[in-house]
Amino acid sequence: MKNPPIACLIIALLMLGNSTLFSADELPQLTPVQAAVELDKPIAMSGVVADVGISPKGTVFLNFGAPFPNQIIAAVIMPTDTAFFDDLGPDLKALKGAKVKITGIVQMYEGKPRIIINMRNNLEVLEPAPPAAISG
Repeated sequence: MKNPPIACLIIALLMLGNSTLFSADELPQLTPVQAAVELDKPIAMSGVVADVGISPKGTVFLNFGAPFPNQIIAAVIMPTDTAFFDDLGPDLKALKGAKVKITGIVQMYEGKPRIIINMRNNLEVLEPAPPAAISG
């Protein structure tokens, strides 16, 4: 077969991850409240990280709007992807209080909206956390 079937091409694009399918400059720029209702759509969201949780298995949760379990929306970094964020320092909890931009697709999980961020370009620190926010 000279040309792969179109279904194979579509699957290959989906496997590349959501970060390669859009540019942050082309996306709607939303607050966490606005982003939480934009299900299954690629968006760019800017907001202050209310808290950072790390599960026993190493999944990182950047919660916006309020600390867990009352977050408006969460950005999630799976354990297999945390190495992409090593340049942010050894402890991603230092992002608590930082203003960040997240790009990705909003999905519902256990009744709460979330964005999986699986590439470094899905997370941009716009303003670092004030020292009091990190220690508190």
